[in-house]
Amino acid sequence: AALNQLLEHPELPATANARLKRIHGDGEGELVIDLNRLGDRRLWMNVKSRAELSVSEGEEEHAVVVGRELRIETTR
Repeated sequence: AALNQLLEHPELPATANARLKRIHGDGEGELVIDLNRLGDRRLWMNVKSRAELSVSEGEEEHAVVVGRELRIETTR
């Protein structure tokens, strides 16, 4: 999670402002380790996140929502 804050981005025009309104993420996972071998035996992880931003220039304001879902899985 993050607080409401102004964002800086090198590609934004000097007359524009970007603000992070809300960000949230959560996930779950499992790691199985075989103590007789080096390294993990099995790993899986799911992570989801959603960020809500606003970009304004003068009187115009645009809402931007970015959602991501990531799944990582390894097995030896």
